[in-house]
Amino acid sequence: MEKTLELIFTKSDGAKKTLSIADPREGLTLAAAKTAADKIIAANVLTSGG
Repeated sequence: MEKTLELIFTKSDGAKKTLSIADPREGLTLAAAKTAADKIIAANVLTSGG
């Protein structure tokens, strides 16, 4: 069965951005997903505006 992990971010302008990851690692924990999300935020790859 195919699985998809969705990380949903709220940007500073209030818009939401969903990052979908197909077939995430087996046994992925919520803590590991939150750590990955924190790294994405720290890398500042989600920007506000057009």
